[in-house]
Amino acid sequence: MESDVLFLADLPPHFAEPGIDISAGSPLATTFLSFSSSTLRYDKVRWLDESGRERLRVNNNGVAQLVPASALQDKASRSFFTDTRGMRKGQVYLSELDLNVDEGMIERPFRPTLRAVAPVYYGGAPQGAVVLNARMQDMLENLKDERERTNLGVYLVSAQGSWILGPDPADDWSWQLGSPQRLLPNTNPDLWRAMQRREAGIWRGWQFSTLRAGLAERNDATRARQAGALGIRVLVREDGHALTNAATRGKILLLALTLFSLWLTISLIFRIARGMAAESLHLHELQDANAALTLANERLQRVRDDLARAERLSSLGMMVAGVAHEMNTPLGSALLALSTAQDNVTALKHRVEQGLRRSDLNAFIVQTSEAVKLATLELRRSSRLVQRFKQVAVDRSTLQRRRFDLAEVILDSDPRLRSRDYGGRIAFELKLAQGLAMDSYPGPIEQVISNLVSNALTHAFAQDESGVLVVSAQADGEAFVQVSIADSGGGISAGNLPRIFEPFFTTRRNAGGSGLGLHIAHQIVTEVLGGTIEVETQLPDPQNLAASHGTRFILRLPRYAPGHAQDGTRRP
Repeated sequence: MESDVLFLADLPPHFAEPGIDISAGSPLATTFLSFSSSTLRYDKVRWLDESGRERLRVNNNGVAQLVPASALQDKASRSFFTDTRGMRKGQVYLSELDLNVDEGMIERPFRPTLRAVAPVYYGGAPQGAVVLNARMQDMLENLKDERERTNLGVYLVSAQGSWILGPDPADDWSWQLGSPQRLLPNTNPDLWRAMQRREAGIWRGWQFSTLRAGLAERNDATRARQAGALGIRVLVREDGHALTNAATRGKILLLALTLFSLWLTISLIFRIARGMAAESLHLHELQDANAALTLANERLQRVRDDLARAERLSSLGMMVAGVAHEMNTPLGSALLALSTAQDNVTALKHRVEQGLRRSDLNAFIVQTSEAVKLATLELRRSSRLVQRFKQVAVDRSTLQRRRFDLAEVILDSDPRLRSRDYGGRIAFELKLAQGLAMDSYPGPIEQVISNLVSNALTHAFAQDESGVLVVSAQADGEAFVQVSIADSGGGISAGNLPRIFEPFFTTRRNAGGSGLGLHIAHQIVTEVLGGTIEVETQLPDPQNLAASHGTRFILRLPRYAPGHAQDGTRRP
C-alpha cells in the first residue's frame, strides 16, 4: 500500500498544478483509471484537495469507473484527512481498520477498509493528498476460516478496544455500530489494562500482541517510521481441548504468524513487481503525451503569432482607410471655401482696375468672410480628428504610474460624477467600494471612464428621455478589480454589437460622432492597463415595458498593471 500510494503521489509534478484538467479523458483521470484497473485490492482511489474535498475519485467494484464531479464528497471531517494535515512529501499514513463510511452512513453490506494516505506537493506547496481504500474483507474471512479449521481462537481488537473479529459475531465493530457495552474495556477491563501496559504478553489464558504501522518517510539513506492510527491487537485463546499446554499454543501461534508473514511477503513482492511494470508503462505513456502536448503548443503559438500579425496589419489598413475617409470631407470643404475666397480676390482685383464701387466691396467682404469662416470650421474639425487619432495610438512615454484609490480616480474622470447631475434627466448612481488600492496608470483609467460615460449619455437615451446611469467598482479576487458603467437606455442592436469597438464605427456620424471613443477605450484597457472590456445589452421589450433594458460595459483590470520599458517595471 505504501508503494502504491507513493506512486500516485509522485506522479509528474504538473499533474498537481492548480487548475489542472481532471475531467474524463484527461491524462490524470486516465492514469487513476489505469491504476485502479490493474488491481482489485482497492475499491476507491481518490485525490483530496487541501480543504478535504474530493477532486478526483475512481470506484472499483469489479470495473474501474470515474465518479462524476457532481457525486464527489467532502471528507474534511474524516480522521484519515485530519490526522494527515501537515505531512511532508514522501510520508505515508496507514489508517485504522474500520467499516467504510459513505455519505455519512456506514456502507452495507459492511466494507472493512484500511486506508493509505500520501500528501501531494506542487512547487513546494501542498495540494492535498492521495487516498487508497484497501478491501480487507477477504483477509478477515480467511482468518475466520482458519480459526474454525484449527479450533484456535484468534481475534482482532482495534486500538480503541472494539472487537474487529471477536468471540461473538455480535461484538464485531461495536464502536462504530453504537454498542459501547460490547467494547473489550467494558467486558474484560483487567485484560484490557494488561494490554495497555505492554505491547505483547500472556494474561490468564490469553496471549496478545500488537501490529502497528503508520507514518513512513523515505529519503536517500534511511527510512524513519512513527506510530500511526493502525494499532490492531491480536489475541489468541485456546478453544476446547485442541491445545494442551502453553508450549503447543506458542508453536501454533508462531506457525500462524509465520504463514501470515509469508503470505504478506509474497503478496508484497507480487504487488511491487506489478506496480513497477505499471509505473514503467504509465511513464512511457506520459512521456509520449508530454511530447505531443509540447508539439501542439508550439504549433498553436505559431498560429497565434500569425493571427496577431494579420490582425495588426488589418487594423493598420482600417486605420489608414479611416483616416483618409474622415479627413477627406473637412479638408475638401476647406479647400472649396479657400478656392471661393481666391476667386473673390481675383474678381475684386478686376473691379479695382475698372473702377471699384462700394457695392462690389461689400459683396466681396460678405462672400469672403463666409468662405474663410467655413474654411476655419473645417480646419478645426480636422484638428480635432487629428487629436482623436493621436489618442488611438496612446503615447506610453507620457504615462505616469503611481499608487491610488480607484474610487477617487473614477470620480475625477468626469465632473458630472461628483455633481451627479445631467440636466435633471439622467440620474447618476455611484456604487464605489472604498479602499481599492491600485498600482497602475490613473490617466488612462480616467480617459476610459470618461469615454464610456460620455458614450452612454450620447447614445443610450433619446432626446428628452430620462434614465439612470450606474457606475460601480468592486474587488474581483485579490489581484483584480471590476468596474462597470450601466445605463437604462435603449440598448445596442444585435447587428451593431459586434462592431462597437471597431475604429470609425458610429451610428451618429450625422451628429458629429467620429466612431473612435469605444475603440480608444478598448485599446487602452487591453494594451495599456492589461485588462479586458466586455459589453452586455438588452433591448426594450414592446410587450413588457417594465422589463429591464439598457447596456452595461464591464472592465476587469489588474490591481498591479503590466510593466512597460520606460517605467522599468515588469510583472508576470
